[in-house]
Amino acid sequence: MNILIVGGFGYLGQRLGRYLHDAGFNIILASRKHRENPKWLKNGSTLNINWYDTKSFFSKSLQIDTVIHAAGMNALNCSKHPVLAKEFNGDATGRLVKESIKNHVNQFIYLSTAHVYASPLQGTISEDNQLLNNHPYATSHAIGESHVIAANSLGKIRGKVLRLSNCFGPPVNKASDCWGLLVNDICLQASQLNHITLKTSGSQFRDFIPISIFCKIVCNFLVDNSLSSEKAVFNIGGRTMTILEMTNLVRDVYFKKFQKKISLSKEESFDSETLDRLQYKMNWCLEEDSSIQNEANDIKEIVDLLDFCKIHF
Repeated sequence: MNILIVGGFGYLGQRLGRYLHDAGFNIILASRKHRENPKWLKNGSTLNINWYDTKSFFSKSLQIDTVIHAAGMNALNCSKHPVLAKEFNGDATGRLVKESIKNHVNQFIYLSTAHVYASPLQGTISEDNQLLNNHPYATSHAIGESHVIAANSLGKIRGKVLRLSNCFGPPVNKASDCWGLLVNDICLQASQLNHITLKTSGSQFRDFIPISIFCKIVCNFLVDNSLSSEKAVFNIGGRTMTILEMTNLVRDVYFKKFQKKISLSKEESFDSETLDRLQYKMNWCLEEDSSIQNEANDIKEIVDLLDFCKIHF
């Protein structure tokens, strides 16, 4: 199976590409910049693309079976440039879906975000919830989703929208835009400063998923025919805990690994009782699926992330 990963040199794109490559798939990593093949890419290639010419994503000499769309503007840049966010996260996704259909691509997987639902995320959230978040990051992704969902409903392509919660884990490359993510940030703080500073009380609930488990789920979507239903939207999450609980887990893992305590400072102004506990439901799988909701997976990814920080920073 030939898999084109758009945003293949990004944080999620490169981790996912390496995982699927090692699982035996032929991987094409697409990027707007000219890139050399990474060392791990033995069975595949890189592709230089032009977002204003989606024909550049495809070659007559290679039939693409699945497109995984992992490119997108982050929340901060979406806030600063809402018009560009709509164009890149939303409209450009629509053009890529249409070009994928023209090139007889079998499946289109769009990596979206849990933040399309609301801000803050609270209470029980399933794939049936309304999309209420008006932040440009959320609305631009919702536009991108709509193109995938429409094409799927019309039977033009097997379209899947994966609404990710908070992925965490080491990148393939230290230059990846991932160090503003909560768990990655606190692991980097612990490694560099022996101290973690939270900008809030840490009482807010978040759903966290190790990036290795996210990769495993995507791989299952590629090989498990039982997941090839008419359903187009899938929540992808792991375990719910507060920011403070996750921070303390990182501190505990750090102490067990390096025999050194990490100090903590945080704000005390947030009232956790104003929010309902978050339950990020995945109706497409069993809630008790231990491969997803398992503390051991969290700890392994944190250990790998701390090791990465120690080596590269």
